[in-house]
Amino acid sequence: MLLQIQGDVVCIYIGTEPQREAISLNWDDDVKIMELIQKLNFGKYAEK
Repeated sequence: MLLQIQGDVVCIYIGTEPQREAISLNWDDDVKIMELIQKLNFGKYAEK
């Protein structure tokens, strides 16, 4: 996983090529950031 912060955008890259997924969120979108943290820890993106 790679986290990049550029200006007011947070970009998270999950996985490796060719299945790498990129997710971009606004820096101040607390609801979507919390949803993503939930997925990273317990959901779709959690390591099995």
